Amino acid sequence: MQRTDFDDSSFLNDPLSFQLIEGIKFTHREVDIITCLLQGRTQKTIANFLSIAPRTVETHLRNIMLKLECNSREGIIDFIESAGKTSAFRSRYQALLMQAEFKKQLQAIAQHIKGKNYTCCLLYEKHKKDKLALIEAPLKKVGIKVIIEEVKDASIAVSSSLKEKILERQATLYIISKDSLASFIDSSKENVNTKELDELFILLWEQESSLAELRIPKGVNYISFDKNYYLSFFEILKFICFDTSIESVVSTFKHKYELLQIDSSQVKSQKKIERNELEGLSLDPENKTVLSGLKRCFLSVSVKGFFTSALIIIALVSSTIVFRRAQGDVVEQDKAKVQVIHSDLVVPKESAFLQRPLLIGEIDTALSDQKGIQTVALVGIGGAGKTTLARQYARLQKASVIWEINAETKESLRNSFESLAYALAKTENEKKLLGELREIKDAKAKEEKLLQFVMERLRAQSSWLLIYDNVEKFADIQKYFPYYLDAWGQGKVIVTTRDSNIINNNHINDTIYIGELSPQEKLALFIKSMNNRDKNDFTLAQQQQAEKFLADMPPFPLDISVAAHYLRMTNVTYEQYLEYVKENNKDFTEIQESVLKEASDYTKSRYNIITLSLKQIIQVHKDFSGLLLFISLLDSQNIPRDLLNSYRTSIIVDNFIYHLKKYSLITHEIASSHSTSSFSIHRSTQAISLSYLIKTLQLKKESPLLQEISHALEIYIDKLIDKEDFIRMGRLVSHGLRFLSHDSLLNDSVKDSISSNLGRFYYHIGNYVKSKETLAPILINAERNYSENYETIAKVSYYLADVYRELGDHEKAKDLFKKSFLVYKKYFPENHIKATRVMAGLGNVYREQDHYKEAQNLYEQCLTIYEKYFPKNYTEITEILVYLAIIHTKKGDYIKAKNLLERSLQIYKQQFPTDHLETAWALYHFADVHAGLGQYQEAKNLYEQSLLIHKKSLPEVHRRVAGVLAKLGNIYTDLGDYKNARDLLEQSFTIYKKIFSEDHFRVIRNLKYLGRAYRGLGDYKTAKYYFERCLSFYKNQNGDNHLNIAWILIELGKIYLLESQLENAENIFRQALSIMKKNKHPGVYKCFESLSEVYLKKAKHAKDFQNSQAFNKQAIEYLRHALEIVEISFPKDSPFKIRIQEKLQAFEKKYKF
Repeated sequence: MQRTDFDDSSFLNDPLSFQLIEGIKFTHREVDIITCLLQGRTQKTIANFLSIAPRTVETHLRNIMLKLECNSREGIIDFIESAGKTSAFRSRYQALLMQAEFKKQLQAIAQHIKGKNYTCCLLYEKHKKDKLALIEAPLKKVGIKVIIEEVKDASIAVSSSLKEKILERQATLYIISKDSLASFIDSSKENVNTKELDELFILLWEQESSLAELRIPKGVNYISFDKNYYLSFFEILKFICFDTSIESVVSTFKHKYELLQIDSSQVKSQKKIERNELEGLSLDPENKTVLSGLKRCFLSVSVKGFFTSALIIIALVSSTIVFRRAQGDVVEQDKAKVQVIHSDLVVPKESAFLQRPLLIGEIDTALSDQKGIQTVALVGIGGAGKTTLARQYARLQKASVIWEINAETKESLRNSFESLAYALAKTENEKKLLGELREIKDAKAKEEKLLQFVMERLRAQSSWLLIYDNVEKFADIQKYFPYYLDAWGQGKVIVTTRDSNIINNNHINDTIYIGELSPQEKLALFIKSMNNRDKNDFTLAQQQQAEKFLADMPPFPLDISVAAHYLRMTNVTYEQYLEYVKENNKDFTEIQESVLKEASDYTKSRYNIITLSLKQIIQVHKDFSGLLLFISLLDSQNIPRDLLNSYRTSIIVDNFIYHLKKYSLITHEIASSHSTSSFSIHRSTQAISLSYLIKTLQLKKESPLLQEISHALEIYIDKLIDKEDFIRMGRLVSHGLRFLSHDSLLNDSVKDSISSNLGRFYYHIGNYVKSKETLAPILINAERNYSENYETIAKVSYYLADVYRELGDHEKAKDLFKKSFLVYKKYFPENHIKATRVMAGLGNVYREQDHYKEAQNLYEQCLTIYEKYFPKNYTEITEILVYLAIIHTKKGDYIKAKNLLERSLQIYKQQFPTDHLETAWALYHFADVHAGLGQYQEAKNLYEQSLLIHKKSLPEVHRRVAGVLAKLGNIYTDLGDYKNARDLLEQSFTIYKKIFSEDHFRVIRNLKYLGRAYRGLGDYKTAKYYFERCLSFYKNQNGDNHLNIAWILIELGKIYLLESQLENAENIFRQALSIMKKNKHPGVYKCFESLSEVYLKKAKHAKDFQNSQAFNKQAIEYLRHALEIVEISFPKDSPFKIRIQEKLQAFEKKYKF
């Protein structure tokens, strides 16, 4: 009797169609081996796939060759192709893949239900015995105990079994006929309790359409094998394993089924079937209607001609459910349920894309194990389509993280992991942690911390998929490669590489070789790329011409698609194109040698294809060679469109970008307004372009074209700085660094100019250390030839001085500002604007050193020059007005400060947008004035407005953002909201620590604010620690009589007052009072008010009435002194005045002094 065990492949297709081909008989195993051979599998992978020994494969291959009288694998393939059986064997291969996947999922279920001890009773009618093995064998493989019993009258057996007392749940399956089911229905209408039906499941073998007349009652569990064996069997398992969910396994299997559909263009000779005939695979509405009366949902599955049709359906489905479906609704609906973190996995559009579903199926099979880390390597020559296949597979996955790692270079590898880290960082704490990692100076330590961050986040994911693209040597990625489940968590890895030796690597589970395209595939891809249409749209003559042309082309997707695209866009003839390719030049010879040796330099294999496009572009417009050179000197990714506008007009740039797209040289484009749009080109394209242009244009360091491009880059940088566009500054840094890397093309003058501007960028985006490291060497080099480089010396000294000021080295900053000023004074006209800016910078140093007189003098000189010689330089004028306001605020002259700020804000509102960064800066200092006047709510509102603009315009880690956060936190302390105050101040402190050292003056100021917040929260110990650190810093910096010392003493004294250490508090307040008097600062009122608080407490704790009265009188006297100062120094409606007056009135009323 013919076997029907599901492990036997005989039922996959009609055996007779394979066993006898051209009069030659083949065994089932020989058919399977031929099937795998036709799909490019090696002897080893065939053995693994069919679970047999490699020697067995070898023996079968030898027998097949003897039958065919050939001596090679190619001979076998030729025989099948000439017999017209290629399509049938492809369908069989797909069916084998499905069968293998089914067995794999059964193993997964076996592990899942291990220890459950399920039992199933399988009853069958004698004439249905041939169906028995199809149910019994897979049940046993899962680990379910099967009891088999033949019954003579199934209808009676069903009824009697329902009446038996079943102590323990045991599923019963009945393999019966339609007639037996009809008899059961007739006999059970009145005698069977619906609840009893839970324990049985009826398996039918008739077509579902013939069952409609039976009117199956509600509660009867049945399956009609009408469409798919595998999915139906899973429904049986759900019934048996009633208390265990296997839905995830079923879902995985359905997903794999979708992946294994064949493109309709590859099976046009096969019988087509309508899509709605297969919708049972996903329980469409019609099938749900059929099953609506059942307690469970069942997929209708059939067994008519099972051995000949069950898996053919899977192959035939592709004629209408093409591979597009695997990319369609089912996957997209599932993906919508999970928020996927993924990189931009770009693949060609479908109309110009050669589907390769069998390779996708092999990848899926290689990665199908649900446990541990599964790895597959896609190996092939450059341009074979490895990356596209990897991306295509990844786009079909449901993993929570899908990311492509550019492993082309060590730098790109690190950058890709850094991008992955930022994508994985979802919480504020994670983003802060990444920011801290970014500031680590030790490159090795930074790399290790970043890698650890990624590993920990991936381990927390339910699943992930990483693609390591363009791996040259495995050693290059070894440190970043997931080996251990405990460290990385469960996931999948795809490696694309040209190195076939990777097959010997112990860390690669499977290897798939991506070989050549067949002549038919080359033609299909070529026609799609040429016309975006089907093969049938080409005439026979056109097809023959194309086939002749393609015979001389390398048989890989990249070469075919680029050639077709070039021909379509330029309209050159086939002969002209081949003539270009056949040009006997050195470069082409090198490419040929590289291909023959399977060289690892992917760039070379594309050289001629790219340079042909470059030639055509250059011929279009005289300026295109310069524009090509410009983008070849920059970073290849995210090239700002408006940067090119600094070199040529917008119309010319529009035309240039159009032609880049025409020849497919743009890989990615972010389209927005012209001022923010950008585009990318492939790195290999850029390398070819630069090499070609250097030779074609005969470029040297002094070439006028290079000087012109460098000048355009400088103009663009200056524009960004003038506009204070800090976001775009940050994006341009990589382009500046890449530009400078072309050392052999740039003279010293150009390099110094671009480097100094980069140093300015680093300054403006808040990276002061990097700015110093960039600018300092330029100044040293320039000073070696002072007479020729005086302008560079003046400019760089000015930039570097500002950097040292920000870093807190005020003496070094002062020296550099003076050096810059002397150069401008000697070589430039009097009252030059650049010299005036240097004066303002020097004034900032004096101000931050609290030398207010010197600072004010310099600011006033600057204001006079600006208003007289540069009256329309509003930025400089308003900047000086704000600086003067800061001086008056520091001195306690809040009225003058307020007037100056109102004047500056009026100019800002007239000349700049309301969200301009300089407006935010003025608002910040206006808030300072309100805070000084005790108008805390007004100050809070202004700080919040300023913070919004700062965050919008600046990087998150910037000292100005930190500064506004600090002031806002401090005002929350004044308002009594200590918790919010602490949180804001901690945020500020975190940013400051990333930028400055712990003894930087801004960090110290932040500690003072934090001390106030912690004091308000009752944490006196922490507050005291912060105040004492501040006190130590200010004494070292400014001596014992500086105003900063007085302010800290007042805050520290308040803690002692709260702790009732009255003597210590009084001594500290008196020290502060002495300093305030020496500096003639109105803040002296705070000392008197604090001393009043001390004496009130003394009065309260006095042992006798006389001392208490004396202390109260002294307290009132101090309050009167405080009021006198406030009335002189603050507005009439000052909250300080009101508060002190209320205190005095209460005392006078109580004690009648």
